Amino acid sequence: MPSTAALLTAAALTIACAGRSPAQEVEAAVVVAVECGSAFYMGTGVAVSPDRVLTALHVVTCEHGEDPTIGVYQGELDMTSRMPRARIEVVLPRLDAARLVVEDGDLDSSPVDVGPRPRVGDPDLTVVTADPLWQVKRCVVQPTQPMGSSAEPANVRLPELRVMVGCDVEPGNSGGAAYDSRGRLVGLVSWTVRSSEFGGLVPLQDVPWITRAP
Repeated sequence: MPSTAALLTAAALTIACAGRSPAQEVEAAVVVAVECGSAFYMGTGVAVSPDRVLTALHVVTCEHGEDPTIGVYQGELDMTSRMPRARIEVVLPRLDAARLVVEDGDLDSSPVDVGPRPRVGDPDLTVVTADPLWQVKRCVVQPTQPMGSSAEPANVRLPELRVMVGCDVEPGNSGGAAYDSRGRLVGLVSWTVRSSEFGGLVPLQDVPWITRAP
């Protein structure tokens, strides 16, 4: 019969393999800085390997079609530090998602599994935001709003893709990771509503491969 210590170790390993811990969720968060000509934007992303980052596609898309200059950073905000450059590797316009390759990538990351689509009423969803920096917000999944709502993102039109969440996800949080209670990645923040206590996610259940670098 296994010892108590062995059982506890096995249980800990089972939990660890189920997804990221809260500390790992924060460590994997990335600020995505984008220059489009003379304009400068900031969004959020999540490192899924030392040199791959997921974010919302609209974060790294220039309004007038220019090629964006993209940089990423983790940890404490220090604009004097070198900001590794990144380029777009994969785009999923239907999901408003993109995967970036980070030059000389050395990001803090840990393996991540994609969890099932969040259900309405689920109170155990968390989103890691870059504004405020690395804040973990607990969200409740809300019923999907009717088409044509003011919360409808311009780039995500299909109702089956929308997951409404009740929490304060402000502009600048687009591209941030949403996790379930087991630390599994369940979506990316796709749109936010200023001065409102809700936002929207696009789920990744149909494209779990996007979290794994080639």
